[in-house]
Amino acid sequence: MTVNLPSGVAADPIDRPEVVSQLERMLSSSHFRASRRSSSFLRYVVLQTLDGFQDNLKERTLGIEVFQREPTFDTSSDCVVRVSASEVRKRIAQYYQDPGRQQELRIELPLGSYVPQFHKPEPLLPAALQVADHPSAETPAETSTVSSTAGKAAETPARSWWPLGVVVSLLVVGVLLGSVFVVFRPHKPKRDLLAPFITGSSPTAICIGEPKLKQNQPGAETPREQAALGPPAMNNVLIPLADAEALSGVQGLLNAHHHASRLLLSDTATFDSLRSGPTILIAAEDNQWTLRLTANRRFYFTGSQGTATTIVDRETGRRWMADFAVPFAQRAEDYAIVSITQDETLGQPLMVLAGAGPNGTMAAGEFLLNADHLQELCKLAPPNWSGRNVEAVIGTKVIAGVSGPPQVLAAHFW
Repeated sequence: MTVNLPSGVAADPIDRPEVVSQLERMLSSSHFRASRRSSSFLRYVVLQTLDGFQDNLKERTLGIEVFQREPTFDTSSDCVVRVSASEVRKRIAQYYQDPGRQQELRIELPLGSYVPQFHKPEPLLPAALQVADHPSAETPAETSTVSSTAGKAAETPARSWWPLGVVVSLLVVGVLLGSVFVVFRPHKPKRDLLAPFITGSSPTAICIGEPKLKQNQPGAETPREQAALGPPAMNNVLIPLADAEALSGVQGLLNAHHHASRLLLSDTATFDSLRSGPTILIAAEDNQWTLRLTANRRFYFTGSQGTATTIVDRETGRRWMADFAVPFAQRAEDYAIVSITQDETLGQPLMVLAGAGPNGTMAAGEFLLNADHLQELCKLAPPNWSGRNVEAVIGTKVIAGVSGPPQVLAAHFW
């Protein structure tokens, strides 16, 4: 049975049994056998696409059908679908890197989509172009005694050198293509940047701030509401929604990779506790460790605590400010620093998700835990980037206290 798939799903008509056979081959490989979640995800999206239901492959539908989430589950805080899609892409890439897979039908899951694409394998080179792989085929012609006739002597170079000319041409084309690949090669993907936080034997420390709610913060917009909360010492166990949302995303990522974590409060976290393994810092103004460990970076925080928080670009002097004098519900934009680095002070991998205001922290969590956003950031890197250290300033538009999509405003790679 031939399946004529929608535009963008396959370049040519694909036989359904061929796709299903390839799917089963992939799921039985070592790359998928060990992950029931990745296998279920890939099987579902492939079969749904073959059945013509690719328009239903949305994040909420996948969460409900594949991961048994409730119909009302919050896709912004529960990132199980996005994390699983990223993991499936990684396993697909690993599968096709195995020897002998080049001539198999390709099942791919493009970035930014949950609809798989199917591609027939590239055809092998014609036999005439493979002569170079078997030089012995020309050996008799090259070593045989030269004929006494001038005509035969003249034919010998043509038979001997034509394949060599093809080989030289192919080598030149290969070098040119290799040069183009080096210049325009994709930068380190998300999984490489996040690897220090989701692998290894040491648990990842998640350090969150201890807020003292003030006027114009969510939950304390008026002096009366602020007074009802009591003195700071009585409300410092509360976690703002923005920090909780970022924490939920980070914890979901670690859980998805079965990696242990430790939750620390910034006021009680010690230097030794942060040095024992990878660390993720959430929030800025209420997190002393964020302020300390970003103080000497290109992008850092400054300002009067409780009045305004400003992000400064040390090289250009550019500034991005969240003004706390503006009521929370009326703020039109917010900013954040997001970074993944090998921190020199801690001697450990460090991730920062820190907003100038609460909407900035929300946007930072969405940015770094979304495969598409992080991939776009990596594309901005220079060709000689190490693939290890990156920090950026992101901005988000805010309407009625709700953050919009994060946008990169400035970035630094080393």
